[in-house]
Amino acid sequence: MAKTKAELQADWTTHHAYLAKAHELMAAKRFDEAIDLAIASFDYLDGMMSYAKKYEDTVFETVPAIDFVLANAPLRFRYDSLNRLEEVLRAQRGIQRKASQDLSRAISIARNRMQDARALWALIDATANTAQRKTSSTAAAEILVDWHRMGLVRRSPDVGGIGYCLTTQMGETALAKCFNCGVVAKAPKIRLLSSLNCPKCHTDAGFVILPTTDTKRR
Repeated sequence: MAKTKAELQADWTTHHAYLAKAHELMAAKRFDEAIDLAIASFDYLDGMMSYAKKYEDTVFETVPAIDFVLANAPLRFRYDSLNRLEEVLRAQRGIQRKASQDLSRAISIARNRMQDARALWALIDATANTAQRKTSSTAAAEILVDWHRMGLVRRSPDVGGIGYCLTTQMGETALAKCFNCGVVAKAPKIRLLSSLNCPKCHTDAGFVILPTTDTKRR
């Protein structure tokens, strides 16, 4: 049964409230919480878009919530976010019909960017730092700028040019939570960048590294 105007408007309101809060969390450097909330807003996305198109004559050249996830998930190696987005688009095909953007292609681009980010992160960790001249590609330069803005890398001007160092040592052991079942496991940070097989649910969903404060509490 089609939703009423009131129901669609409620979806519009809830979706925008979630997305606004996601931006607040991102500004506060609570990156994974921000991404999680943007993903949660997908539950109201189809209704929001239906309301906006029908009652506000909105044309969706892009979809802000999806753009938010596609922009930030690769920088945090959030495989689960892109998988969830694909699930939503398969289940709610109206989202793609309402959007001018080719969302499948956008997800593919985001996955490629995540691979670039993983390779770049490993390079910086392996060499202690990396000069800008070693990462002259536009993609790598953009990733470095975003990581610097997020506080994940810092500039290192003493390496024969403008370079970057990680703000965390990837050989250190860290606690991380499985995206699928939530179990907390311990491993070197560099290993947690890939989709490790979970010892509990045995999926390759991947892990998100817990903040240092959470690690200390455990």
